[in-house]
Amino acid sequence: MNINLGSMQVDLMVILLLLGGAICLGLLVYIQNKKDSLDLRYLIFDDKKRPSINKIGQLMSLLISSWAFVYLVLHDKITETYYTMYMGIYAATTVANKLADRVKPPQEPKEG
Repeated sequence: MNINLGSMQVDLMVILLLLGGAICLGLLVYIQNKKDSLDLRYLIFDDKKRPSINKIGQLMSLLISSWAFVYLVLHDKITETYYTMYMGIYAATTVANKLADRVKPPQEPKEG
């Protein structure tokens, strides 16, 4: 079902998806402000409270691939190949992070 917004037509499912995403983000921010144990910065910061390229990359790939997945579903173009690639992205990033953690040389504690 399309909704006419002046010169632009928008699918109702897209509007509902954006509205649902905004509500979920609002709830996360609300919970973060109420509880000290939840900090949304951990989505992009590492243990040393510095921006992590791995975490930012994972978050961006989640957002972009999820939007692409929804687009394919809305336009009836989803196939098993796309679904397998979508799920494989997250399995691959998890495996790559675990391998990267093993390859890193252990850091010696600082004295003083």
